[in-house]
Amino acid sequence: MYKITLEWSESDRVKSLTFTPNQVTKNPGTIRIGREQEKCDLVLPETEKTVSRLHGEIFFNSETKTFYVRNLTKDQPPNKQNHIMVDSQKVIDQEVAIGNGSLIQVGKIVLKVSLETIHPELPQPDPHRIRCTNGHILDYKYLNSFCPYCGVAVTGGTVVIKQ
Repeated sequence: MYKITLEWSESDRVKSLTFTPNQVTKNPGTIRIGREQEKCDLVLPETEKTVSRLHGEIFFNSETKTFYVRNLTKDQPPNKQNHIMVDSQKVIDQEVAIGNGSLIQVGKIVLKVSLETIHPELPQPDPHRIRCTNGHILDYKYLNSFCPYCGVAVTGGTVVIKQ
């Protein structure tokens, strides 16, 4: 699993947004970019007229384990299309792969991509432990069983401790 962070400059301030796999977006499975707040997850300034209201989107292909960018203005008449550049490659009809450090230019705004692999949280062991009468510290599952180290019966009268 991956998380993606997009960083850009706006009015001499650096801004960033991070998206994780379980995050709810306006269009499930994509990160939409543009000026329209109701349709976009990354909303760029309304004053930036080089950016369309709904300009482009980023999506993750789980088969190739790669993020891609697609242009959402490609179906507009040619004089209404706004291009996207990914690492100096113009994006109109195709989907272009992005990686860690890629630069996505939307209008005059450049987004820097940072990707990070995240690992699902592994279940944590139960913090409760028990001690057999010979002092061995055991998982709680050995209660009412036998100590695997010395064979003594582990009964309900055993001390419960936290480590």
